[in-house]
Amino acid sequence: RDRVFDLETEREGSIRSGHGGGDIGTFLQALKRDDEGLLEPFSQAVQAHRLTFLAEEARKAGTVVHVENPLP
Repeated sequence: RDRVFDLETEREGSIRSGHGGGDIGTFLQALKRDDEGLLEPFSQAVQAHRLTFLAEEARKAGTVVHVENPLP
């Protein structure tokens, strides 16, 4: 069992709990089947997270981040 310990809240959990737990089964099945149709939502989610991290980086630095191809 994979465990996660949040140092801020001092709570212990699993990486399979919460939102990640709902998607992990579907993601693993898509990989196993090599089903690009099932993988597409995950690709979009990764891109959305990438943009979120870039926006946070820009906010902290007080700059603007230019993204050439935000959602390929």
